[in-house]
Amino acid sequence: MAYHVESRVMSWARCSMMSLMMLTWSGAQPDVLVYTVLMELGVSPSEAEFMSQDPCSAEGFSCDEDGQIIGLVFSFRKLGGRLPKELGQLLMLQELDLPGNTLKGSIPKELADLHGLRRLNLGANNLDGHIPEELGNLTALEEIRLEGNDLTGRIPWKLERLRRLRKLELAYNHLSGEIPRELGLLESLEQLSLTKNHFEGDIPQEIGRLKALEVLDLSQNLLWGKIPKELGQLWSMRELVLSRSRISGKIPPELGHLEKLEILDLDQNHLVGQMPKELGKLRSLRRLVLSHNRLIGNIPKELGQLDGLRELHLNRNQLTGGIPKELGELQRLRAIDLSHNKLSGNIPKELGLLEALYWLSMQKNQISGQVPKELGQLRSLYYLDLRGNRLQGEIPRELGNLEELWCLDLFGNRLTGKIPQEIGRLKALSTLDLSQNWLMGEVPKARSLRELYLGGNQLTGGIPEELGNLQTLRALNLAENQLQGDIPEAIRKLRALEELSLSKNRLGGNMSSISLMLSSMRLRVLDVSYNSFRGEVDLNLSAESCQDLQHMDLSHNKFCGSLSNLANIFCKLSPIGGSLQELRLNHNKFSGEVPACLMQFRHLTLLALNNNRLQGSFPEVHAPELVVLALHKNRFSGTLPRSLHTLRNLGVLTLHENSIGGSISDIRLTAICMDNSKFRQQALSCKGWKRVARFQQHFQRLQHFEELQLRENCPTLFGCPLNGKAYITLHRNRFSCAVPDRIAAKATVTGLVIMGNMLGFGRELNSPWILPEEKHSFLYYSDGVWKSNLKVLCGVLILLSFAALCYPWRQRLHDASRNLTLSSTAWVASSNFALLKTCRSTCLFASPLLLLLWHGGSYYECSPPLWRTTSANFQAQPVVELCVIGNWCVMLFFFSDSLG
Repeated sequence: MAYHVESRVMSWARCSMMSLMMLTWSGAQPDVLVYTVLMELGVSPSEAEFMSQDPCSAEGFSCDEDGQIIGLVFSFRKLGGRLPKELGQLLMLQELDLPGNTLKGSIPKELADLHGLRRLNLGANNLDGHIPEELGNLTALEEIRLEGNDLTGRIPWKLERLRRLRKLELAYNHLSGEIPRELGLLESLEQLSLTKNHFEGDIPQEIGRLKALEVLDLSQNLLWGKIPKELGQLWSMRELVLSRSRISGKIPPELGHLEKLEILDLDQNHLVGQMPKELGKLRSLRRLVLSHNRLIGNIPKELGQLDGLRELHLNRNQLTGGIPKELGELQRLRAIDLSHNKLSGNIPKELGLLEALYWLSMQKNQISGQVPKELGQLRSLYYLDLRGNRLQGEIPRELGNLEELWCLDLFGNRLTGKIPQEIGRLKALSTLDLSQNWLMGEVPKARSLRELYLGGNQLTGGIPEELGNLQTLRALNLAENQLQGDIPEAIRKLRALEELSLSKNRLGGNMSSISLMLSSMRLRVLDVSYNSFRGEVDLNLSAESCQDLQHMDLSHNKFCGSLSNLANIFCKLSPIGGSLQELRLNHNKFSGEVPACLMQFRHLTLLALNNNRLQGSFPEVHAPELVVLALHKNRFSGTLPRSLHTLRNLGVLTLHENSIGGSISDIRLTAICMDNSKFRQQALSCKGWKRVARFQQHFQRLQHFEELQLRENCPTLFGCPLNGKAYITLHRNRFSCAVPDRIAAKATVTGLVIMGNMLGFGRELNSPWILPEEKHSFLYYSDGVWKSNLKVLCGVLILLSFAALCYPWRQRLHDASRNLTLSSTAWVASSNFALLKTCRSTCLFASPLLLLLWHGGSYYECSPPLWRTTSANFQAQPVVELCVIGNWCVMLFFFSDSLG
């Protein structure tokens, strides 16, 4: 590496010397210092040669009357070099402006020699290292801009000497430590921006001395403590941004003295207490953001005095009480976000007077009453979100006047009546979510709709044919209603449809309607579960029709027949299985064997075939991304395939209630890492959350329980846990022999495996992944014990049957012998002797069977002989074993007495 660096340096030196020699031969007089500076900055040699001949006339340079360079401005020139220390030799330099390049390295301390420097702008580069404390010697500096670099360390306290400094921009670096209190001595400072660093500690109250300060941005740091009340003395303040830190305490009422304040942003902190009513004195305020804190109490009605307010964000607090009707007086208000609070009461009809309003969100509150028809007067409204409240009554028809409305979300209320057809006239409407209400009637016919969610209502009848007119529709959810009949052919017209959910209805018909639908669309999600579709799954369509299908759910229907027809469609795709990730066919009546190709789908993560009538040997599994495999409650036989050992992502395996036998040593599970495809959080799926993942503030605005739900259902969003959970069920099969101590390397396994099997060696199983509830001796026995030890059953039944026959016949013969003649008595004696011989023959036949069982039989395939097990049981549980032996003795006594 050193050799290459030295070679490059020597090459550059030779190139520079040759260039200077050529310039000398041609009669030009280059400025060697300028040439060196330009080359270090990353200017091409030819351009550096040209500029160094006459810097004062070159682009990017400015000179005074004496020809001295006073300005160097190379903004956004894609320079990739370093800041040369030779810059300190341009002694007359007043402006050094190099933003928007890719300069690297540290800031040279030689810049401290530029005593006349007034503007230093090195923002948006890749500079690293510390801020040189020598910059504190540049007393003429009026502006320092170092934002958007990789600077580390602390802010030098010597910057306090820069009494002429008006702008200090250090945002978007990796600076740390406390904010120096000495900054309070910069009496000329107008703008201070330290956002997106790692500063910690309190906000210095000395900042309150900066009477000229207009912009203070300390957001996205690790600051704690309270907001200094001294900030209320900054009469010139226009922007105060302290968001996304750890600031606590109450909002100081003194902030109400900042009459020129236009932006107050305290978002995402730990502020408590009530909103001070003094905020109503900020008549110049345009943007008020107090969201994601722990504020309580009512919304002050004094906010209605903020005539210039354009944005009001109070979401994600614990505000209570009603919504002040005085907000309806803020004619310039464009956005209101009161979501995720505990607000109650009605929606003030006065909000209908806000003609400039384009965003209104009140979701997740306790608002009741009806939706005011006056909201239909908000002709500029673009987004209306009232989901998750207690609104009731009918949806006002006046909402059909909102010509600019793009999204209408009334999910999870108690709305009743019919869906107004006027909503179908909204030409700009793209998303309509009316799910989880008590609505009925026809589906609106808004031709511009891209997403329509009507699940969880009381819609009846068939699926409307008119839905076929929604040519731009991409998502349609009619789940959890009372729809009946077949899927209409009009649905085939929805060429742009990607997601279709019709689950939990009363729909019926055969597979032909679904097949026709798939042939005309490029669906990604198809869910028709929990209906009454029946018949064989015979898809008469090309493989390309299923190329984009990622989630297919046909579960909880009455489909029957073989899986071959369904599997063959996907087996023709490349890669095998196409894009299919989840296939749910459980709770149907499928029969026959599982096609081998079905177990080879390239992107398959979930396969649910449980609760069917499938049979045959356990199939080999070669789906590399498989996470969940559910085959329980079928009729599979054979043993576990070795291919299970190769599935590196397998986290859930359910095989219970089959006839699978052999050992379970070939199973290797891992922690579950798969998103729940049916999960929705704030109307966003896991994939939707991934799209907004780059906006970190979206995550930080989540409540704690919402974040827990998101982490549980969308683990890939946060990075899969190293030691997560895995699940397995193997009970009620024919597994036997040893149980491995571990079946998962980095996962906590939960499973049922013992009941109904013949596992172990007749002793208690101590594998750590077996549930404690299964570690009981009575669970170690199953129906298979009797099937594998028929000799016990035969011997016992033969002895009992002959004992039962011999005893009454012997008594009858004995009574008859007293009343018979001598010849009859001889016959009885011979019969008695014949009966005795028969019983003795029976004993001779049954005894070897019992002896064979005693010495060679066992309760388990891998357990010791029965006599050892009995001996061990007698030592462990003598009382129980004595009872067993006593029962055998009683039976033998009864048998011997019958022979006497």
